[in-house]
Amino acid sequence: MKAQEKFIVLISVACFLSATLICGLAITLVINDGVVSIVKNTLPAIKLCVGAICAQCLFIWLFNWRCRPVDSLNKNQVRVSSQALTILKCIGILFIAPFIFHGIAVLFGAPFFESTAQTYHFAVLLSSQVCLPFLLFLGLDLDAWLRVFTDNSSECIDPLEQLVYYTSICSLLGGWLGAVPIPLDWDRPWQVWPISCVIGALLGYAVGLLLSSIVIPRQYRARHKFKFF
Repeated sequence: MKAQEKFIVLISVACFLSATLICGLAITLVINDGVVSIVKNTLPAIKLCVGAICAQCLFIWLFNWRCRPVDSLNKNQVRVSSQALTILKCIGILFIAPFIFHGIAVLFGAPFFESTAQTYHFAVLLSSQVCLPFLLFLGLDLDAWLRVFTDNSSECIDPLEQLVYYTSICSLLGGWLGAVPIPLDWDRPWQVWPISCVIGALLGYAVGLLLSSIVIPRQYRARHKFKFF
């Protein structure tokens, strides 16, 4: 097996394991009745989720940096790791993004004057799921951003572009669908804003990772006529 094919298989496995861990975290937050319960300790639980997403993104980034064949290394990632100004711009985007997601959440029905801290922490979670992977894996390459956002996944020419495509779309969709149970009169403790949205975003992110683990090797096989098994 060539180095590139080996890398594709390994990144697929890494995505699958990451999906399992994130899904397990979401389930633990719901069923746990202790310190990590998202119902009893909403803000600390969301912070734990943000930390888990950041750690997972850094793991994939380091894996890509160390294991990807040199001849196929993303030149944009090399540029991001070597230019301080680009890194500062990325940090600035990460600082601004939660405020944008906060405003979008309010426009979609989140409380404006109440639960401000909860809404902001949910916005930070979405930023870590959507913006952080873009900045880590694609840097400030606007062409890649537009290709991922405006085109479908078949136009993504790099495995990490496909990963970002699925995780970002599924995270946003999961967060949106998570709001569906909130107005229902079930009187469940997890219906308080933004608990169900946080769980929905986490599960959506896990689904995006799982889809990436399946689609990345399939699309590589279709392009290069390579059989992994």
